[in-house]
Amino acid sequence: MSNKEELIQDEIKGNYVRINRVAMMLDISDHSIRRWYKWWESPEFEHPADLFLPKYYHMDRRGTKFFKKEDIAAIRKFREQLQTTHKGIMSEFNAAFQWGKRGEKTLINKGTTAEEVRFKMR
Repeated sequence: MSNKEELIQDEIKGNYVRINRVAMMLDISDHSIRRWYKWWESPEFEHPADLFLPKYYHMDRRGTKFFKKEDIAAIRKFREQLQTTHKGIMSEFNAAFQWGKRGEKTLINKGTTAEEVRFKMR
């Protein structure tokens, strides 16, 4: 067993895995997963019917997100769909919340502003 796999095993609680270990398994940051859920849980943004993010669970006092082991495949599929069939679906959200001045310029070119997108989230 590799060192990475040993670390992952240490973070498993029964049938649940911490968000940071899921991110490690998928070779992405836990911030990416949090951003996906922030977008996913916002009714103001369009969510295609064939995209799916599984439910997460809070199992400690700190509010750490945990996922069932069997849901990791669904998160992996979501990531793959964002990179292929649904590329750009989160672009307005990311431009408003992640990209700073570059995002503001991008949104202005699309005919909207970061403030308008952020207002949707309120």
